[in-house]
Amino acid sequence: MWERLAGHLSTAVSKFRAEEALRSSQEQLQAIIDGATDTVVFLKDVDGRFITVNSRFEELLGITRDEVKGKTDYHLATKERADYYRAHDQHVLATGQPIQVEEVVLLADGKEHTFLANKFPLVDASGKQYAVCAISVDITAHKQAEETLIRSEKMAFEHQQLQALAGRLQQAREEERKTVARDLHDDIGQILTAIKMDMSWVVRQLPKSEDEVHERLAGSIELVNEGVRSVRKICSGLRPGILDDLGLAAAIEWQAKEFASRTGILCQVSVPPGELRLDGDRAIAVFRIFQECLTNVSRHAEAHSVLGSLSQQNEILLLAVEDDGKGFYESEVAGSLGISGMKERAQVFGGGVQVSSSPGKGTKVTVHIPLEAASAGRINDEHIDS
Repeated sequence: MWERLAGHLSTAVSKFRAEEALRSSQEQLQAIIDGATDTVVFLKDVDGRFITVNSRFEELLGITRDEVKGKTDYHLATKERADYYRAHDQHVLATGQPIQVEEVVLLADGKEHTFLANKFPLVDASGKQYAVCAISVDITAHKQAEETLIRSEKMAFEHQQLQALAGRLQQAREEERKTVARDLHDDIGQILTAIKMDMSWVVRQLPKSEDEVHERLAGSIELVNEGVRSVRKICSGLRPGILDDLGLAAAIEWQAKEFASRTGILCQVSVPPGELRLDGDRAIAVFRIFQECLTNVSRHAEAHSVLGSLSQQNEILLLAVEDDGKGFYESEVAGSLGISGMKERAQVFGGGVQVSSSPGKGTKVTVHIPLEAASAGRINDEHIDS
């Protein structure tokens, strides 16, 4: 009898020691996972029931480890999401391999957060899997930053496409101007010249006694001359031949003289003595911006003089146009079509336009355009074509 009692007592002591060891190891495990203050840690058994969670889990989900113990994801999330979480756990148990997945969780504050979860199996001394451990990091801020970057890149890409499209439209307009100017000069100009020559021949054939006829023909010839001058003026406005023949600097000087003679406003410009390394599209853009500046001066500035300068600094072409007119508050012309048009022309080539003015102090427009080929328009041509 004493032997049986001693045996029972020995068994009870061994069991007590085993339970104490288990309790001690569980307490150590809990202390370890509670030490992970920046991550969510939890253990689930093979049936998906929570064994324990750490303090961060309790804090974010607003539920204690005692309350969650023995429950499954179906008690904490919608069925769809619980199925999603459960599928990951089952994959770990089925393969015995860790996985890394993103899981969206509804927190106690009512907001959804995205966690990057690292899940791996736990095995006992015999090698049998008895739990899934998950260590999850909140990556919501990172995901939001990533989405913001993607949106920003998309907007930048779309902006580049619009710039490329604007460049194509401007190029198409310039080509159309060039074609119309050539047709006017070659066809209408030649027709008017032929009419003038025929009328002059008729005058020479008429008797001098036909004074009234001579007078009418002389008037008609003068009208034809006026028509020829008008055609030339229109052609110059559409596409100055000097821009194609002699380049941007000469065209700027010519436009300044034309402006001064037409408006009576003194217009002085300084241009580089040498040839500018500038392609045709950039030259046209700078010339049109200069024209727009002078147009704005004649319409709005009430100026007495205009100073313009064209220069090259390193690989940047600079155009400055300054008048002594009445000026304006810059906020008043923020949406001006003329200024917007100038900026669009410059932006196509990676450049920009700055307008500075104040009442009574005149206005200055500064344009800078890189001499090298702009990447934005070229990169997106293929996308626009598609």
